[in-house]
Amino acid sequence: MFKYCTLIAFVLSPWIGFAQEKPTAEFWAGYITSMRISESWSIWNDWHFVDNAFFASRHGLTYQTPKGYRISGGYAFVATATSFTSDLVRSEHRPWGQVEKVFSLHPKISFRSRLRYDARFRRGIEGNALSDSFVFYHRLRTMNSLRFALYKFAGGQSLHVNAMDELLINAGQQYTGPRIDQNRLYFLLGFTAREVTVLLGVHRRTIPLLEGGPRIQQGATLWVIQNFDLKNISSRNQYIEEILP
Repeated sequence: MFKYCTLIAFVLSPWIGFAQEKPTAEFWAGYITSMRISESWSIWNDWHFVDNAFFASRHGLTYQTPKGYRISGGYAFVATATSFTSDLVRSEHRPWGQVEKVFSLHPKISFRSRLRYDARFRRGIEGNALSDSFVFYHRLRTMNSLRFALYKFAGGQSLHVNAMDELLINAGQQYTGPRIDQNRLYFLLGFTAREVTVLLGVHRRTIPLLEGGPRIQQGATLWVIQNFDLKNISSRNQYIEEILP
């Protein structure tokens, strides 16, 4: 019991540590799908919207190895707000790739680790206006998450709690901002019924600035994750039950 309390305190500490800041409220909605087309391949799609921050439409292919590693890659279109407007006017073209794996730590605890690379082609900014040119730089993202199973219903549905942390780091000659793009923390309650998982909870985004303290944005999170199996495949090389954005 003590180790679980320690873990929960660690997950919640970023919320407590920045209590003196004045966070900006936001709402994060997401819809994520994995469409299985063969024993080893599936199609990845996800859409995300955070009010006054960004919209992302990401697509690609995923290959699952016999040892359970999931290797994905594709293209995403992103529109973001800027320092001079909260409208989502700054476009971005983003080829991406990632590898992830889920590990079982306990019959009721699983750990997921993911490494993602984004190649960012972003609309340039000149003063308080968008330019016609694009800047290019790299972003590396690491996400680690823990899932605790709370209850399994007679019909096969399950209730679980999820704690996640993602660190995003920028690099490249054309990048002039802080190297740490942002840190994202999530604490989500999940309900899984067959091929659909609903995650509801809170998130906190800590965004370093070149001058002054970090900008804190936090709020409610609602993600719907759906899996499709077009071939109704049943084999020893099963896909993990869901993907994350």
